Amino acid sequence: MRRYSSFQIVIRVVLALMAVIMVYPFWYVVCMAFSRYEETINATLIFWPQGFTLEPMKYVFSASDFLNIYGNTLFVVVVGTVLSLVVTIMFAYPLSRRVPGSRWIQAMTFFTLIFNGGIIPTFMVVKLTGLYNSLWALILPGVMNPFNVFLMRNFFNTIPDSLDEAASIEGAGSMWVLFRVMLPLSLAGIATLALFYGVGYWNAYFNALLYISKRSKWTLQVLLREMLVTVQPDLFGAGMASQSADGTAAQVTMSLKMATVVASTLPVMVIYPFVQKYFVTGVMVGAVKG
Repeated sequence: MRRYSSFQIVIRVVLALMAVIMVYPFWYVVCMAFSRYEETINATLIFWPQGFTLEPMKYVFSASDFLNIYGNTLFVVVVGTVLSLVVTIMFAYPLSRRVPGSRWIQAMTFFTLIFNGGIIPTFMVVKLTGLYNSLWALILPGVMNPFNVFLMRNFFNTIPDSLDEAASIEGAGSMWVLFRVMLPLSLAGIATLALFYGVGYWNAYFNALLYISKRSKWTLQVLLREMLVTVQPDLFGAGMASQSADGTAAQVTMSLKMATVVASTLPVMVIYPFVQKYFVTGVMVGAVKG
């Protein structure tokens, strides 16, 4: 049996307590989403649903407005992630192979990592290009992240140049080398970028507040913000107040808030365990070379 020193025991206990402290707030939200709010009023700590019920979750997913907003969010996440991956990879690969002028291009890319045009100029560009009140306004202005470009460039740098040279000797062109040699060897880096971009698009709400004024074009995070800020018990255009135990607006509002939070984080929770191994590998390997 392996023996642990006192220091190792203390470290493990401290890490376990920190894990509980970080996980409990989300677990509290989950419990509240499946609890009858009137049974949780006097509870200080909740470790399991009180008076288990599915009514708030059923109501959230049955609302047509919510499903439309969910569809908008999925469109932005899927299309935005794919486009961002394509643009980032196509931009990072030439930089990793030191094409003529790559130093100046890297310098200008790094400049945009530190400075940007600001909110008002960006809004004017979106307005004048006809993207206002379009889901494309949530994708195209930030389709490429400079940090992710450097991360992917560093990952490409870890692949030996001899592979490129061998493929070139066989008559392969640059695009063939990229898609048939480089990308299969860069799956960890691509998965890392997909996670970065996907979570970024999923959690983004500020651009939607700026560029979207039509409710039909809202994304899930905008709805979630409205749910958490507003004092109205119903944002879906129906009367759920009658479905609560005592009909109070506070109970309905709290139930809907917690159910909406759970619904908005569920996809990320389902996908993340499958890409976690690529995430750790991609970040570590992509940070080896500068």
